[in-house]
Amino acid sequence: IIVGDNGVGKTNLVEAIDFLTIGKSFKTNDELEMIRFEEEFAKVELDFFRKENKTIKCVISNAGKRFSYNDIELKKLTELNGKIVDVLFVPEDVSFFKDNPSNRRRFLDLNISFLNKEYLKDLSLYKKLLKERNTLLKEEKVDKNYISVINEQMIEVQYRIIAHRKEMIKKLNLLINDKF
Repeated sequence: IIVGDNGVGKTNLVEAIDFLTIGKSFKTNDELEMIRFEEEFAKVELDFFRKENKTIKCVISNAGKRFSYNDIELKKLTELNGKIVDVLFVPEDVSFFKDNPSNRRRFLDLNISFLNKEYLKDLSLYKKLLKERNTLLKEEKVDKNYISVINEQMIEVQYRIIAHRKEMIKKLNLLINDKF
């Protein structure tokens, strides 16, 4: 539990922890806003224990952001997945229960991706196939056989995605049933 007066940095602390888990801010799309006024860079560092001491660091500057895990630079943001997992719930998230299904799917996608790299690969593949199919459908002459092959691939990937979502919902329901 984090307690303190207004303006002392409680939200900044939560933002820093969440930032180091997923690689982006929940408060802003422009990470340069995270740099203190008149400073050239910001550094965020998290030391934690998971069977042994671990460290995640990020330096944000005009050149971009660079993450490292145990002092080894990460080449891709997806390498952060699973290093540490957090669940962020802010007052704005109450709309989750009233929102449209696409926002709930996005929430599931984000959280399942933390736990399962195969799921993240399937999501990326599905988005790539969908984009490719939609681009082909806009062409003057459509190769129906090729579209059919892409559709079959999309069905296979979507089947796995839905299975993972169902499994996550099942696990969440078990946890919820224990509490309520």
